[in-house]
Parts: sequence; C-alpha cells; structure tokens
Amino acid sequence: GFGFTQNDNKISVEWTAQMVIGYLVLANDYEKAGDHATANEYKEKALFYVNELSKMADANGNLPYSSKQNAAIVANWNWYTPSGKQSLSATAYYLLAVTGDNPFTTEVEHLWS
Repeated sequence: GFGFTQNDNKISVEWTAQMVIGYLVLANDYEKAGDHATANEYKEKALFYVNELSKMADANGNLPYSSKQNAAIVANWNWYTPSGKQSLSATAYYLLAVTGDNPFTTEVEHLWS
C-alpha cells in the first residue's frame, strides 16, 4: 500500500484507496485513447491494491486508518495515527474504490467496467 513517508512500514488505507481510484481513472483514460495494454496495466494495479485493502477489513467491512494504530506519522510533528480500528475516511474511500467511483466528478463512473 501507500504510506505516510518514504521507507515507513505503515500503510494509509485512505491514501491507498485513493490511488486505486487514480489507477482506475488512468485505465479509463487509456482505454478511451485506444491504448488497451496500458489501460490493463493500471487496472491490474488497482485490482491488486483493492484486494490487499479488503484483507484489512473487519467482519463488518470497516477499515482502520492505518496498518499500525497509535504510531508516529512524523515524530517531530507529534502526530500519530488514530488508535481505533475503524476509520470513516478510510472505509469511505475504500467503498469508492470498490465501486469504481471518482469522488471528484458529479456522475458515478463505474470505472471497473
């Protein structure tokens, strides 16, 4: 997944789900341009990451904010990941990624199609 800083062992679920959406948007753009090979590469990346995120979900489908709870993001900023195991923002972006919807448009794109 995608983390907070380089060489950090913590994964941001929200950021990773946002990257899934980004990969799907790119795949869609390349598909429209007729570059099916590149479109498939981006769709495969999106599928890999969304499948990995699904492994982090609890029985109700909720995801944590980060792969490590109450862990320093940037120590000198004194900011830590939440200590809870459920995150609204992470779960919401995961659901957007699963449905293939770009939250920055007014329509529902179904980008997995």
